[in-house]
Amino acid sequence: MRKQFTFYASFFEAIQELPDGQREQVYDAVCAFALKGESRELSNITQRVAMKLILPNLISSRARALAAQRKTEDLKTSGMNKKENEIEKEIEREIEAEGEGESREAAAFERACLQKDFDIFWEAYPVKLDRQGAWLAWLEQKPQADAVMQALERWKLSTIWQNEGGRFIPQAKKFLTQGYAAQLPPKPAAKSGALPMGATGEMGEAEREAIRRAMQDG
Repeated sequence: MRKQFTFYASFFEAIQELPDGQREQVYDAVCAFALKGESRELSNITQRVAMKLILPNLISSRARALAAQRKTEDLKTSGMNKKENEIEKEIEREIEAEGEGESREAAAFERACLQKDFDIFWEAYPVKLDRQGAWLAWLEQKPQADAVMQALERWKLSTIWQNEGGRFIPQAKKFLTQGYAAQLPPKPAAKSGALPMGATGEMGEAEREAIRRAMQDG
């Protein structure tokens, strides 16, 4: 049984979206496999999907840890005339190599998640120009996909994007780099002759001035 394992932020993100009651079962399944090599049955499909995303990393991490442990035991029992400090250095190198391998796998896992989220964003974006530029911007910013998609839907429904056949829709790279996701689309201008209501629902100074001008014209 292993005494420890690395729990990456990507694991947390994969599990965090699950409802209460399901998250605990997946956490338990992750720990059981990483520490004991035991597979736990998960009945819910969303739990199995989350575990499927995490499992490849756990398998390779556990395999490297077991290999390092076996090599450590071999070094101590092989009868080779090595000093104790040489054995300790060998162990440290094995641990360091394992950590570097896990870091590479974690980076690859994160990139795969970013690619999946970007593909969904690109599919929904109305202007299909400079995909590579948009992808590089997505990689650099690592945005919250849900927030970006919600903002995109607001902009797609806005008057300014719908006017003139979408002439004012920016390219996806500009949408990502110039903060469109954090902005609200501008409200359409009031129609000519209409009196805008004040913020309180009562007539403000602008409304009263419009009435005065209308009376003078009459």
